[in-house]
Amino acid sequence: MVNIDRGLKIGLIVLELIRDDEELQDLPVAVGTFTNRRENGLTFRVSKTDRAFTFCIYEHRNSDSIIINGKKGYNTASGDLPYMKDSAFGYMASFSAGQYQECTDRLIEMIKKFYNK
Repeated sequence: MVNIDRGLKIGLIVLELIRDDEELQDLPVAVGTFTNRRENGLTFRVSKTDRAFTFCIYEHRNSDSIIINGKKGYNTASGDLPYMKDSAFGYMASFSAGQYQECTDRLIEMIKKFYNK
């Protein structure tokens, strides 16, 4: 049996739900992964000509909450993490375990807001 990290499972569920949004299908969203040994998840990099932002989805290291975090200028090659702050509690949004649709809806809203600026 293959054992997949819970943070990645959460990210994959959100990815499947996000694919259903017709407006996002035409936007360039690059999906990747990240790990910091305590948290694993998926990244959603969105970019326009003059700027880019990377959102990430994972399970919080101290609870079973689903987290949306993110960072402008995220660079995987530098070993950087896609977190807005250097604190476990510095994130953009938090949802209770199992609130996949609510998390997905908020991520979609954030991505659309980025593109409409």
